[in-house]
Amino acid sequence: MPKRKLEYEENHEPASGDPKNRYVEGGNGQGSTTRGYRRILTHDDYTVGWICPLEVEQIAALEMLDEEHERLPQSFTDHNVYTLGSIAGHNVVVAGLHQPGNNPAATVVT
Repeated sequence: MPKRKLEYEENHEPASGDPKNRYVEGGNGQGSTTRGYRRILTHDDYTVGWICPLEVEQIAALEMLDEEHERLPQSFTDHNVYTLGSIAGHNVVVAGLHQPGNNPAATVVT
């Protein structure tokens, strides 16, 4: 998978020296806009899934994210909590289960 190039959007100045609006171009020439360091990607951009059956595991996983991304649409029947982000350049979905047990853990994988 080719690496993405990071470019600033035209006509947008960073506030206080921090880039607030960025343009990320993928290897296929398509890009996505980021706001306030939160990328807006698609479901297909995520290649790593991290399932956290326990809340303490989810808290630890969220602390390890280098950046968080904007949320994506979710099915109204899916009650899990998803946090999107990246770690070391890999786009990651951290899934927190809505209830403990083996069945919810197996369901989140499908």
